[in-house]
Amino acid sequence: MGQKKKFNNLHELICKLNTTNTQTIHLYRRLIKEKSAMVKPLIHVLCDRKNPKIARCRAAYMLGKIRDARAYRTLLKIAQDHNEDEDVRFDAIVALGDLRDVRAIPFLVRCLQEQELYLGLTQAAAMALKNMGSLSIQPLAGLLNHTNPEVRAVAIRILGGIGGRHVIRLLKDMLEDKDEEVRIAVAEALAQLFEERRYRHAADILKLMVADPSQRVRRVVKYWLKELRIES
Repeated sequence: MGQKKKFNNLHELICKLNTTNTQTIHLYRRLIKEKSAMVKPLIHVLCDRKNPKIARCRAAYMLGKIRDARAYRTLLKIAQDHNEDEDVRFDAIVALGDLRDVRAIPFLVRCLQEQELYLGLTQAAAMALKNMGSLSIQPLAGLLNHTNPEVRAVAIRILGGIGGRHVIRLLKDMLEDKDEEVRIAVAEALAQLFEERRYRHAADILKLMVADPSQRVRRVVKYWLKELRIES
């Protein structure tokens, strides 16, 4: 009986996540203390469409931060539901990345390839894959040969956010891509890797791109070389 009462109290607490920011911070702190017991109530709040949208979004967010495998199926179901509210789906997709469950990767990669279908949710999938870190590198590498240059460019930008020496090698292999937008994405990813992680090899590859046949690409490369004070 006591356990059921605790569950109900948590459920009521989570439903109050649509209150003001100050109150929400206190609620989050209390929920964190109840970490082991809060997964089921959070799932309940997320699944019940009668709850305020903001409460459902924050429930998805919290499930991702807890990183409990029990949340995977629910988050995936919400993320895949085309009849679901787009904001709730967005937070469910991002939460899948926070969960760092490799089972979500095929779905997230599909999101990147179906941009017209998912529209703004492509951004959520990109965020999720970036948050999964090294687990995403190999699946993203598989997109670098995609026939759609927009997909290749998105994959490159995510890889730039993940970082690592293997990522730099992948980016170097894309210098000869026939699409200039893809090569611009390569330049920006290399600049990000140097700026955030100080990978000298990224700067060396970026300098090679000053000879790119596209004036637009060369302009982007020169901007970043100047901005990051890299001697060309």
